[in-house]
Amino acid sequence: DNYAVGQQSNTLLEIQREEEAERQRALRKEAARLQEEEETRRRRKKSSRQQLISFKEESEADRLASAFKAAAEKVAAARREEAMSVEAHMNSYIKRMMAEWEKELEAQPEDEKKTGEGKQALLQFRATQKSFLVLYQRIEEGTIADDIKAALWLMVRAMKERNYLHASEIYVRLAIGNAPWPIGVTSVGIHDRSAREKISFAMNGQAHIMNDEATRKFIHGFKRLLTWVQKTYPTDPSRCLNFNATRKDLDSLKSAEKRGEALQLAAAPHFLGKDGAVKAPSKWQDVLKHSGVNNKKE
Repeated sequence: DNYAVGQQSNTLLEIQREEEAERQRALRKEAARLQEEEETRRRRKKSSRQQLISFKEESEADRLASAFKAAAEKVAAARREEAMSVEAHMNSYIKRMMAEWEKELEAQPEDEKKTGEGKQALLQFRATQKSFLVLYQRIEEGTIADDIKAALWLMVRAMKERNYLHASEIYVRLAIGNAPWPIGVTSVGIHDRSAREKISFAMNGQAHIMNDEATRKFIHGFKRLLTWVQKTYPTDPSRCLNFNATRKDLDSLKSAEKRGEALQLAAAPHFLGKDGAVKAPSKWQDVLKHSGVNNKKE
């Protein structure tokens, strides 16, 4: 009996040892599997990180290459324009700025396009684009008036020099002109005041440019283009009209400085002489005469 009990005990011990050994093997196998999974996870994470870094580097490289290409194209276009005639130069510059404006609107996020400000910006662009069709036609056909051509040429030169204050001054003088405007009461009952005759078409020889609807539209469109160019190509605030009125000029200026654009321009010229005395602004006809545009009359 004692022998049987001893044999049974030995058998139980062997079973326990085998079960323990089996549990140990299972634990070691599980530990090895977990370690392998951890290493695989680490390798996968490292690979994903490297791919992300590589993607970012490629994206940054592509962005820089795209920006460099765009800048090179702008410089090349500006150089080609310098060799063009006045009419072709104006036509090329206006179309180039309008293309950049359209590209900027298309690049906006869809959420921004659906806002009131986004819709208004698109409407302004489309109105400007439509009004310029007449301007393009008159420039190409050579039927644009000499004074308007000279004034627009002065505005284009000022915009390219980033002197938006001067461009705005030319715009105002072009819009107002030298034609007499009715001030106060010019007609009471059936009797007209004598000054009314001075405003008539027959007395002045020609109507004011703003009396031509098509001309009025593309001149107003030029003012909208001027506002966009001032925001897109920032400069010294002294050269701007109503700097940061829309709270975008300052942001554009800071972004341009971060990109390293050369903005060390001289302050806008003023009407003070070397002795500090106030100079009288040049007459409008003298301004147009020295614009560099050859008038047909001459």
